[in-house]
Amino acid sequence: MRVLLAGILLLLLPATAWGPLQHHYWEPPVEHARAYVEAKARQYGVPEELALAVWQMESSQRTEVQDGRANERGSFQVTEAAATDVGCRWSAMRLFRVSTDCGLRYLARSLALCGTNLHAAHKYNRGHCPRNGKIWGYAQAVGKLMMKYQPTT
Repeated sequence: MRVLLAGILLLLLPATAWGPLQHHYWEPPVEHARAYVEAKARQYGVPEELALAVWQMESSQRTEVQDGRANERGSFQVTEAAATDVGCRWSAMRLFRVSTDCGLRYLARSLALCGTNLHAAHKYNRGHCPRNGKIWGYAQAVGKLMMKYQPTT
């Protein structure tokens, strides 16, 4: 009887009372997600406009993204190989802050290995620096988005 009564009371609670529970295993939405991404980018030495452009390409700058078509996870759509490469915990990759931290660590490493923003974007997407310095598709789109996020002075 108590269980039945408890169940009925739970059903009567307004939807807003559920708060973070509606996100299952996600973190609650981050109110200032862009500021968080920019701060993490600065922490890892990644240009903010590159970080924002990659985030835009990977998840349209959403915080609640789950899995991609190739089993990538989180807002930065990090692969298991990339997560392992930079010492991130794959099981937590669906959390916005974890995906952001790990994605930007991987992007920072890509930047260090490949040398330029667009070559780093190519590696982020393809797993290797571009051969012969040529970039295509994804990296070109990141380049266009970077112009949108250039700081105005």
